[in-house]
Amino acid sequence: MGKGFRCWTALIMAGILLIPAAGARTAAATEGSAESKKETSAESAQDSAKVDRTVSKGKVRSFLTGEMVDKAFGLRRPIAIQINDAKAATPCNGLNSAGIIYETPMEAGEVRFTAIMEDYADLERIGSVRSARTYHPQIACEYDAIFVHFGRSKYVVDDLSDPHIDDIDGVTGRGYSMFWRSKDRKAPHNAFTDSAHIDKKCAALGIDRDYDKTYGGKWYFAEDDDPVVLKGGEDAQKVSIPYPANSPWFEYNAEDQLYYRYQYGDKQTDELDGKQTTCRNIVVQYCDYDIQPDNKTKNIHLEGEGSGLYITGGKAEKISWGKPEKWGQTTYKDENGDEIVLNQGRTWVCLVLPSMTGEVILNDQQPETEAAES
Repeated sequence: MGKGFRCWTALIMAGILLIPAAGARTAAATEGSAESKKETSAESAQDSAKVDRTVSKGKVRSFLTGEMVDKAFGLRRPIAIQINDAKAATPCNGLNSAGIIYETPMEAGEVRFTAIMEDYADLERIGSVRSARTYHPQIACEYDAIFVHFGRSKYVVDDLSDPHIDDIDGVTGRGYSMFWRSKDRKAPHNAFTDSAHIDKKCAALGIDRDYDKTYGGKWYFAEDDDPVVLKGGEDAQKVSIPYPANSPWFEYNAEDQLYYRYQYGDKQTDELDGKQTTCRNIVVQYCDYDIQPDNKTKNIHLEGEGSGLYITGGKAEKISWGKPEKWGQTTYKDENGDEIVLNQGRTWVCLVLPSMTGEVILNDQQPETEAAES
């Protein structure tokens, strides 16, 4: 959801003009008249919020998972960080702390994760962190998240300075000190950060850590002890995603109602905790794309309309998606035209390009879902 143009402040110290980077929503910028102008829209957002944000016994319901979480991080804006998934970069570090994971196609058939994290306290190593493409800031914006990455395509530079985005890039002076190169992997697969560096850098840049008052959340979630059951859905015990490089799939476990992730022919694990990565929900979004003038960089189209799948509880149903504007929210609806309701827990969103790779396969049988129109 667009936050609108943020106020910039400037100080002159020792003859040097200090101006927050373009797009930065600083803590100071939320004060005064800008604050008062948001009151009406803030009340409206609270009334129509998709998640009840009432604080109870030190906990609040998460915008990311729908679960009750510690208010210390549940009320704080998350980060959206670019996690490398090239074979040489695996296993990932910190991915199991994400509430939402976007898997996005890149060059050479590879994918990259945009991990939306609210609870990343005490993570000693997050990454490895890689660069951004045109579609990644739009994902961060949908969660009012602080966008963290190490490098970027030249085609996304203008978007990174857009007022809708708080951006920290590790290859610029703005974010360089937040990262380090590890010795156990080779560049470009060895740029890492951690929770302490992220919080310190956000404070140094004056980035506002509170959610925008107009933000009401992206997803609806099932009530406690009343999970979503896709009664008319197609069986989805195994879900194979057609990404060429990592050839990933998910396997459903009815005992804990989680999907277990596999890629590169083996279990996908997080190096920090040694556990296999899981999710409660899978959302498949079929997208169109084009190639940038360099003849290799993808530009995935997240605006417009398309089709997809919602997968949870061992079942899959056809859905449609729509996004009216670049910095707006993507909504996902079932065949009755109602917004889908997620089960509480981690959600994995797969951006799939059917014109290039084909569609998702359920139980080794191709579904009939149609690709997004060209």
